[in-house]
Amino acid sequence: MKSYFFGLAALILVSVALPVDVSSWLGVNLNAAFPLAALICGVWLIRILVLRRTSDFEPSGPVIAAVTLAAIACLSFAAGQYPYFRIPGAPLGAQVAGLGLIVLSCGLFLVAGHQIRQVVYLRRLTWLFLIAGGYICLAHVVPGLAFAAGWSGAAT
Repeated sequence: MKSYFFGLAALILVSVALPVDVSSWLGVNLNAAFPLAALICGVWLIRILVLRRTSDFEPSGPVIAAVTLAAIACLSFAAGQYPYFRIPGAPLGAQVAGLGLIVLSCGLFLVAGHQIRQVVYLRRLTWLFLIAGGYICLAHVVPGLAFAAGWSGAAT
């Protein structure tokens, strides 16, 4: 349980406080949180499939909604590949990145719902998110506070 807590805490810090972009094979610059989110979801999914602990996974309303959203996004991606109009669509790399964003968001929702079992851990993650967001707000206002690597701190 604590490994997922630390993974989610690292995800919050990487996504909010560190503006590092990762180039991908899709030709799209992604935030560094994108591969970390994929790693967290992948490890969780592999542990569910390998250990076959389906008794912990209950199909409640939010779980069904998240899985349905991911499935509809995949269906929309597949249907969007047909050229309905004569104008060119968005580049395939951008479409895959958008699909990944939706699927990983649903996956992280399921990971958090499945692994965070005590309100104390949820409170800690919430406070970490608020502190990191407060730091970003202050760094935009106070010049010289933005000491993160490669980040100017200027308002954009």
